[in-house]
Amino acid sequence: MQNDDNFTPTSTPLGALVGQDAQCLYVPEYQRGYTWGGDHIDRFFEDLFTGINQAVTGDGPTTFLGSCIFFKDVGAVYPKHANALPTQVLHVVDGQQRLTTWLFLCGQLAKRLRSVLHQIEQTTVTGEAASAQQWLLEILNGFYARLLASLHYDNHATTDTYQYKPRMIRQSDDVWGNNSKDAKYNSPIAWYLHAAALELHGEEIAPVVPGRLGRLSDAIAVIDENLDRIEAGQIVDCPPLEDLDFVDSDEACGRLLNRIERCPNPPASLTELQQKGIRLAVMACFTLERVRVISVIAPNENYAFALFEPLNTTGQPLTPLETLKPLVVNSEGSQKYRGSPSAKSLDAVDRFLHEDLKAEDRQRRIDALITSFALVEKGERRGRSMTDQRSFLRQPYVGTKTIEEQRAFVAGLAGTATFLNDVWYDDDPPGALVGTPATRLSLEVLSSTQHTICLPLLVRYYDRATAEGAQKSDIAEFQEVLRSVTAFWTLWRTAKPTTAGIDNVHRRLLRSGDPESNLSGLARSFTDLANLPKPKELKAVLASTLQSKLKIGSEMDWVNTVASLPLYRTAKKLTRYLLILAHHDAVADTPGHCKTGVRDSSETRNIEIWNAHFTIEHIAPQSRAANDTTYESLIYDDGLVDRLGNLLLLPEGINQAIGNRQWPDKRTIYSVLAETDPTKRTDGLANKGITGIAQRTITTIELGAHMPFCKFVGENSAPTFDAEYLRDRSRRLAGLAWNHLWADLK
Repeated sequence: MQNDDNFTPTSTPLGALVGQDAQCLYVPEYQRGYTWGGDHIDRFFEDLFTGINQAVTGDGPTTFLGSCIFFKDVGAVYPKHANALPTQVLHVVDGQQRLTTWLFLCGQLAKRLRSVLHQIEQTTVTGEAASAQQWLLEILNGFYARLLASLHYDNHATTDTYQYKPRMIRQSDDVWGNNSKDAKYNSPIAWYLHAAALELHGEEIAPVVPGRLGRLSDAIAVIDENLDRIEAGQIVDCPPLEDLDFVDSDEACGRLLNRIERCPNPPASLTELQQKGIRLAVMACFTLERVRVISVIAPNENYAFALFEPLNTTGQPLTPLETLKPLVVNSEGSQKYRGSPSAKSLDAVDRFLHEDLKAEDRQRRIDALITSFALVEKGERRGRSMTDQRSFLRQPYVGTKTIEEQRAFVAGLAGTATFLNDVWYDDDPPGALVGTPATRLSLEVLSSTQHTICLPLLVRYYDRATAEGAQKSDIAEFQEVLRSVTAFWTLWRTAKPTTAGIDNVHRRLLRSGDPESNLSGLARSFTDLANLPKPKELKAVLASTLQSKLKIGSEMDWVNTVASLPLYRTAKKLTRYLLILAHHDAVADTPGHCKTGVRDSSETRNIEIWNAHFTIEHIAPQSRAANDTTYESLIYDDGLVDRLGNLLLLPEGINQAIGNRQWPDKRTIYSVLAETDPTKRTDGLANKGITGIAQRTITTIELGAHMPFCKFVGENSAPTFDAEYLRDRSRRLAGLAWNHLWADLK
């Protein structure tokens, strides 16, 4: 890249860049916190060791850490005290992780050099050893001073401990100051640098509060582990640090110690302390002189971000959300941003994307947030590429005309993030919002089947239910929409072998609504919260869609379709939901079947039942024994084994215990599991002539909880489990489930 009037890319040693007199680094508020773990830091040291190996032979005396992008602006520091500011401030757009790690290394190296210097100065040597001692002291003192300068600068505005100002601070968390009233070093990096400077200057420092440094403590621990190995000469893949033979060469000393004069003594005659000092000196020299970055200093923040993507080749790139933040800060004004409505919105986004997440989990959440928000905002489908996501967030924000519109855009993003965090990803969402057990179960069904296309629609009604001044009716309507969306998804998906088509239904609703019923697009750009349609209107559109897209307009249409499909293979999780619905408030009908009873006859439609009965049992085994005639052959010949009528729900342990037993044994076990009287439960297996059951299995069955899904099947007294019963049961169960689902769409 060629130089021009806008920026100057330069290959710069970090010691020269960071240690430049009266120049400091400033991390904007939108930058993520420190995230490097042990693997990152170990790789960093491996790069250093490789560089040292190459330097001793002259093959490649530099370790490049990629590009670091900055822009200069002292005026943009806020809050600030003019008399405490450095002359030049570089705002860090890219490179924070590498720069922070490098500063930690400098700090820990400086502490060790100071200790070695003190020990050497306290050691009396004579003769040739004295020459080596003097040679080493001069080297160590020089590097120690430079390491110290990398940690802090002094503008000579005060003479107390606040004269040592950290070389790097974070916006809002930290303030450069000349006294205890003005100075604030609360971020982990600023606190570390200030505390290290005080310690190295012999000043008293406050004890470290547990957790004060957060992840930085782990990083420092890994750095210290590597420095321990270096001091002991235990870097087997870096001979210069292990055997120190290079000290016999003027040229090698020039490359590794920046001193073109060999050690007066041969390596074998050096004391253990001197060897430790030389190894630390090599690390200090290489860290300050040979670790380089491509330093790109842009004239302003916008230009810096324009350079960021093509030049960012190392580390973890800023996410689209993190590149939106500087635009928001700029719109609100850096001095007014903290405490602004936009800041509160982005705090909600940060809560959803908290730093404790693993990188892959964080990226999944970012994808879910942006793809959902694009539909919430404009009814637009967005891909998962960072470029596409970044474009979606930045262009609409920049294109808005007023700060109020920009705030509304960011508030919409925050609303989506809050719903995902508090409702979708939370194992225990707020009861006031999800309401009844049936509504809570609806949410679980959507989540477990990963039906994420419904999220934008739910977010819109959730935003209204949680808006300032929301009424109880708004919360009730959110719950009603949640149940209706679940019912629509269940009716659609169980009647089709694939999910094809349903995504387009939701996108059309958000983008263009339903022209036939005069329903406007439900995305925020087309309909505000106050004018969202009533749930009854939305449900009418969903019901009409079932008729127009799937030709399902009546119970008979759906029941016949569902009863003919191998639901265990085409929609396993939703089949669990159908079985739960079918048995809710069910009572006995003709033997082996059930019908709807009075309300509260039998409650199965709740999250506890869903969590407890999480495996599907095939009554007629998927693979029956060759000599087993208790299951009619027609079941297998006609491919009925995965139909709804051949399935029931059991906990995994019970399911495994029953196995592939013959029908009479299974029927008996089902009837025992359906017993609520403990005496009858215990006597059941013993008195019904079932043989070949291990005692462990008997105990499992006798101690099992009440199994409502076994009750009616266990009342089928036919000696053979036949195809006619299975088909009839499929239709009946589907009909019972339909009653509950259709009630949520009426």
